Amino acid sequence: MKKSLRAILLLALVAALTFNMMMLSSCNLFSSDQEEDDDGESVYKNVFVAALGDKYERLISIKEPKIAVVGGSSVAFGLNSALIARHLDREVVNFGLFATLGSKIMLDLSEDGLNEGDIVVFAPELDEKTLSLYFGARAAWQAIDASPALYDTVWTHNGEELQAEEESFIEEKKSYKEDGAPDPSGVYNRRNFNAYGDILYDRPYNTMALGYDPNTIFDLKPEIMSEDFLAYFNNYCARLREKGITVYFSFCPINDKSLAEDTTPESLDAMEQYLIDNLNCPVISSIEDYIMDWGYFYDTNLHLNNAGVTARTETLINDLRAEMGIPGDVILDIPEPPGLEGSGAVDGDNTHANLFTYELMKNGDTVLGAKIVGLSEAAASFTGKELTIPASTDDGTPVILIEGDVLGGLKTVEKITIGANIGSMADAAFRGCDALREIHVEFGTECLVSVPGEKEPAGLMEGAPTGCLIYCDEKYREDFLNHYTWQHYYKYFAK
Repeated sequence: MKKSLRAILLLALVAALTFNMMMLSSCNLFSSDQEEDDDGESVYKNVFVAALGDKYERLISIKEPKIAVVGGSSVAFGLNSALIARHLDREVVNFGLFATLGSKIMLDLSEDGLNEGDIVVFAPELDEKTLSLYFGARAAWQAIDASPALYDTVWTHNGEELQAEEESFIEEKKSYKEDGAPDPSGVYNRRNFNAYGDILYDRPYNTMALGYDPNTIFDLKPEIMSEDFLAYFNNYCARLREKGITVYFSFCPINDKSLAEDTTPESLDAMEQYLIDNLNCPVISSIEDYIMDWGYFYDTNLHLNNAGVTARTETLINDLRAEMGIPGDVILDIPEPPGLEGSGAVDGDNTHANLFTYELMKNGDTVLGAKIVGLSEAAASFTGKELTIPASTDDGTPVILIEGDVLGGLKTVEKITIGANIGSMADAAFRGCDALREIHVEFGTECLVSVPGEKEPAGLMEGAPTGCLIYCDEKYREDFLNHYTWQHYYKYFAK
């Protein structure tokens, strides 16, 4: 019996030593790579996800009672924290950043900085990825590179996933030595966050060609939340409650044009009731209050523009005041939805306009543009190796969208050029283009694409030939590689 006990203890000691050696080895690899940087600084210090370290530091540094709003980018893009602090008389931390990190790691990190008397509002994006135990190791490594102090706590919760992605991360980081550290233009840069963690980048309009992203449709049904994530979140709530910390659940803002076609008031009520019945914390909001006019959104179906931020902030303030027993509603000066920035005919090459069939895209009675939905009879005899997506149809309507699986009959095309008129491309847009080797894009990141999912694992590039690459203007390269959705296609971009 004593020998058996000694053997068990010895095995436990070996396992602990092995784990510590793995952790030390990983830490040493990361640290030594940092020391090799010519300037001794982080390579990823300016990318969007680098703000995680700033948000974490603010969270753990505030000791007085505070409100932490936890979630993804819909939180980062969706709050005026100064107004929340003013009307609830508490410090506020905007602890939302990027769904690609995953909800779990944001909750894990939040727990480090919460104290008795604090309030947590969990407002995740309502989709299968963020309501699961998914963890984005590549994004996490970038955040750690910018703020090495995050390493230990992220490793504690997701060490295995971090280690699996480490070699790829180090190689990617080294590749920036010749070209310099990424410093994206536009909104997706660390510099655009204020001290609360809100994004301050000016967003006066809706920039999406259709007013919404057709690649991201919300099917709000209870099954989008995985059982293991539900158990994880309920345990999180229980742990915090024991420490005297209050957890609430609220909803993310959702573009009203992005709901699945079968969405009804009854189906929304069922989703809300499921959360009320199953979450180990109060649901303080109504889902219908957060399904907002499309004109309040910016560049995705979850990111609000300036006016939308004010509208969402007012709703959340009043939800919290009601739950906290503070009498009276706060009424803010909310602007009307500003809508689209505008669209019109676009100059460009229309040589191949006759190869396609089109469908008009409308917002009410207003024609926004045309969508490529198929190939015409003329395409059957096309044998060219190069093709340009047209800027407009024969009647001058701008072509703004490429549907999925519509180019597959172009078997001889090796190079496709896509102009700045295209505002959205669906998954598998190039499936069946068997000879395709080069996709040249003349737009920036304003063209909408999906985040690859289970249905189409390669998203936009699903079904494209192996070795097919995307070529972009060099001035947009860093923006693509660090954009909210385009970064998921980084391996397809030509170097």
